[in-house]
Amino acid sequence: LRKPATRYASMISVVALLFGYGAYAAQGALPGDSLYSVKVGVNEKVLGLFLASNEAKAKYQVHLAQLRLEEIEQVSLKGKASVKINAGVKTLLDNHIEKVKKYSAKVKSKNAVEALDIDSDLEASLNAHSQILNKIKENTVLPDVNIRINAMQKARKDKEDSLEKEKPSGLQMSAEGKFKAATNKVNELERFIENKKDSINDEAYNLAKANLQLASNVLAEGKVQLAAGNWGKAFALFQESMRIAQAAKINIATSIDLHIDLPTVKGNNGDENDRQDDDKKDNRGEEIKDNLKLKIGL
Repeated sequence: LRKPATRYASMISVVALLFGYGAYAAQGALPGDSLYSVKVGVNEKVLGLFLASNEAKAKYQVHLAQLRLEEIEQVSLKGKASVKINAGVKTLLDNHIEKVKKYSAKVKSKNAVEALDIDSDLEASLNAHSQILNKIKENTVLPDVNIRINAMQKARKDKEDSLEKEKPSGLQMSAEGKFKAATNKVNELERFIENKKDSINDEAYNLAKANLQLASNVLAEGKVQLAAGNWGKAFALFQESMRIAQAAKINIATSIDLHIDLPTVKGNNGDENDRQDDDKKDNRGEEIKDNLKLKIGL
């Protein structure tokens, strides 16, 4: 039950026992549905009462923020989005993000590294869904999401700079632990891509592999910094690698679920790149890295 999504699903069963079938049925409701207010106004608030630590509360709000974005994507694709629905989702999304910031600040007072983990997870999720929303033209949520991403990126970079300057005790251990976590995340993405290969077209597969290459490249950069004893820089690069991998995985899963193409890689001039011959290029890693940093918002 350590994973937020698994814990969330498990606690829904408890809510159903307490409040009946209506509460359970509301879990599938989308913005505009009659039971949606039960989902966000009762179920999710009750589930929040089960969480004791600030870390758990922050991660739960990250999960809810991602859920709101998934919902508006589904509603938009069905052509059911409206000014009222978009405004309601934006309000909920802003509320979740503000709560993440509040709980993350409390976590930071005791563990700056853990707070950075939380903020990085939210940033990766927002980045991934920003690209998905960009493929769905009939929505007005994207500009608000992009504003939030820009603010979060600045705050995260400030925290990383602070971490590098202050060099808190245990930073070396944290960087080494983050290297293991990032390695696992990249390997997880590689397995995920291969498992979903039959569900996506060749172009999407190549793009997914390019994201994987980027995550691997950044991981390698972090390993160099780790060997040099630059713990703060290494930690930041491992976080970056994990954000790339997480965003790539979300992009793949969401594109399959919603039956839309993966976001297209953009070059420095804003034009779509012809990637058919990428595998033949000796400088593929650096070229992909530069282009994808624009795509993922790093």
